[in-house]
Amino acid sequence: MIELYLLEYLVKIHEFGNLTKASEALFISQPSLTRSMQKLESELGITLFNHTKNKITFNEAGELLYEYALNVLKAHDVMIEKMNDYKNSLSTISLGLVAPGPIFKYGNLLFGAFNSKNVVTSIKDEATLIKELSEEKQTLIFINHSLSDKRIIAKKCFDEKLFLSISKPFSNTIDKGIYFKDIDGQSFLMTNEIGSWNEVIQKHLPNSKFFLESNDNLSELVNASSIPSFVTNITMPSKRNNRIYVPILDKDATMPFFIAYLKKNEEKIIQLINLISLN
Repeated sequence: MIELYLLEYLVKIHEFGNLTKASEALFISQPSLTRSMQKLESELGITLFNHTKNKITFNEAGELLYEYALNVLKAHDVMIEKMNDYKNSLSTISLGLVAPGPIFKYGNLLFGAFNSKNVVTSIKDEATLIKELSEEKQTLIFINHSLSDKRIIAKKCFDEKLFLSISKPFSNTIDKGIYFKDIDGQSFLMTNEIGSWNEVIQKHLPNSKFFLESNDNLSELVNASSIPSFVTNITMPSKRNNRIYVPILDKDATMPFFIAYLKKNEEKIIQLINLISLN
């Protein structure tokens, strides 16, 4: 069996067309490189080079082997890349979301279920997440619709419902619920990381103004301000402080979430799926 390094040396000689330059690039001595090529010729039982006083060129057999060597080395690189991807898939869960709700609901499970695993999350649009799941760039995705793709299992897991968060009521009946049209035109504090909820907000509150903050800063600002904001049944804090949470009654204010994964990978993540199904 021909050792891979001999093919690498051969390709490097072809690249430089000179033993001295090739040996320098390979960080070996020229005599060592010469002996390696003699070994390659011996193992193949054929001469690969034309030797002149100050130059080495490839003969027909050498050119043929060079082409094969390129393919072999490329296949080797692809093999290493794919095996590294597989190794990483065993130690990493890539979690794609259309909105952050699942992290609030399942965060402890997702980050604590497997001590040896890293959970990498990203918020993207639904079409992108489905494509990435099909390409195995995502382990699990949370989306807003079921799927008919036979390769993918999609299960309904929960509904996220939107609430208006206000410091005091502006109507005696507001605690029973309110519609988007009743609050359009006001100013709101809102996180800039809401994913697919952004489409709902833009559709139903086109005349409103939004002060966007990160999740880390939003809670503190809401507690110190009387400006309305939004929470959901998933993100609603246990201590309400000075806030009242009013359900928004529009159909679009309730967003279904489905967990989806490739059927062929179910066995690898079944423990996590079962934990999510129980919560």
